[in-house]
Amino acid sequence: MSTRGIDSLLADLVAEGTVESEGAFTLDRDKAREKMRQFQLADPLEYLLQLVRAAVLRGATALTFAIDTDDMWLSFDGNPFTIEDFDELYGALFGRGEGGVLAARRHLALGVNSALALDPRHVRVESGEAVLEARPGADDAFGPLTPARADTRVHVRDRLRLGNLVRFVRVLSGSLPERTLLAARCAYCPVPLTLNGDRLDGGLARLRGELVSWVEVEDDGVFVAGGHGLDDAPGTVSLVAAGVTIRDVALPTAPGFRAVAGSRALRTDVSQADVVQDEAWATLMQGVERARLTSLMSLLADRPEAAEAALVRELLHAPPPTRWAETLG
Repeated sequence: MSTRGIDSLLADLVAEGTVESEGAFTLDRDKAREKMRQFQLADPLEYLLQLVRAAVLRGATALTFAIDTDDMWLSFDGNPFTIEDFDELYGALFGRGEGGVLAARRHLALGVNSALALDPRHVRVESGEAVLEARPGADDAFGPLTPARADTRVHVRDRLRLGNLVRFVRVLSGSLPERTLLAARCAYCPVPLTLNGDRLDGGLARLRGELVSWVEVEDDGVFVAGGHGLDDAPGTVSLVAAGVTIRDVALPTAPGFRAVAGSRALRTDVSQADVVQDEAWATLMQGVERARLTSLMSLLADRPEAAEAALVRELLHAPPPTRWAETLG
């Protein structure tokens, strides 16, 4: 869906809804659901990433995926969703608040909506004392779950298709597209994430093993971890929101520095493909710069020869001072 189309959809819904306290947004559920069907992620399979974000925001301490030829199961602990969450699910996308409850509801809505674009038999969410079942072309059904469960379980049941034979082979070979997606985008998930018994969240440990310095900066909801390597590879920072890598940002004046950064306040745009460059983003990038300088200090203390090389690389990549630029201009 184009940005213009997204903006038009949002404008229609905002005109018909009511903004409540703390940025919550209320409008007719059926109308919101109908409008939501017009919005899809660029890759509907990324519904998995939206479910991960919803789970992390609900306080999950572990996420367990089980995927075969025609089923996707996700189980996680944390605070369960409620009937109220399911009732106000689709309006959550258009609220302005970034609180954990509203944001988790929003990502669950995006996950359910995008999963339905794959035309499954159903998407079923059992959580605590509530259950939601969504089917393509039908009204949602939600209400009390009896008996209640202690965790949350999401089930996406596929239809019988000719392509299921190909998926069967991919399951056996470990080459499912879902695995590729989760391994690439959830490597820095802050809690254990498994798919068919395999851990996929070890990205931070792997990154640390590739660097000669390591620092962690944590302050007021901002977390940055990273350091310098021995080469002059372009500097990069991976921006992570609720367990999902949103994008990598190039750091052209910091060769050899690699980091992972996240913030509770970091927001993604409505397409979910990029971060919003607002005050929270600026604060996060300031944290990245603090981590870079701390890493250099660590190198000076522990690996002076590596620090010297790193400083030379940074000087070679640094822009000219402002006065030089003004003079040359």
